[in-house]
Amino acid sequence: MGKCVHCFKELVEVTRDHIFPSSWYTDNTPQNIQRLTVPSCRECNEKFGKLEQKLFMRLVPCIDPTKAEMSGITKKLFHTYTKNPRFLKWLKENLKPYTKDKKPFPGLGPHEGFPLESQSYIPAPVDLLPPVLEKIFRGLEYKFEQRLMKEPYALKIYHVFEEPEEIKKLLSHKSKKDISFGPGFSVERIVPTNMKEPVIYKTIIWGTFISYASVVKKR
Repeated sequence: MGKCVHCFKELVEVTRDHIFPSSWYTDNTPQNIQRLTVPSCRECNEKFGKLEQKLFMRLVPCIDPTKAEMSGITKKLFHTYTKNPRFLKWLKENLKPYTKDKKPFPGLGPHEGFPLESQSYIPAPVDLLPPVLEKIFRGLEYKFEQRLMKEPYALKIYHVFEEPEEIKKLLSHKSKKDISFGPGFSVERIVPTNMKEPVIYKTIIWGTFISYASVVKKR
């Protein structure tokens, strides 16, 4: 049956874990877009499903709902609030007035066209972002290289306010591959032609939240 992509245990029962959470897809995602999955044990699938839902509750209120890349997502958020009032309660309790001294997470800053004093913020979900993003990038690398992210391979994720010049050069390289997941997700994968590693990923979620990752082989 193979191994779980996340915990690497031998599978006795196979469940399919969506690389990008199935509930995060927009309602304008074309029918012909494959919602890619990877093999996972039930324990990991359920664990990450709960983390994804919590992260969804925290990210979506921070993103412009009028974006085409967000089509139908805010509606899903309100539906979730209706089904799980505790999430709405958490949001109300943690919503704070935005002030200039606050340092927003890259891509999730104040909305243009609205005065700062009318805007609010919630604490960055630092306990949720790393495990969910690692899960996504692990799934991507397994799907495209059949590679498990364990020794000697290592995954590093980072966020920046301005894209480094070296990354811009790599993204313009002919070895870059764009992978279509529909309007809600953008994935670019770069493998330098002179070596197999490091692999560089750039993902954009809902046209706003940008993450980078590198896959390196330890020497």
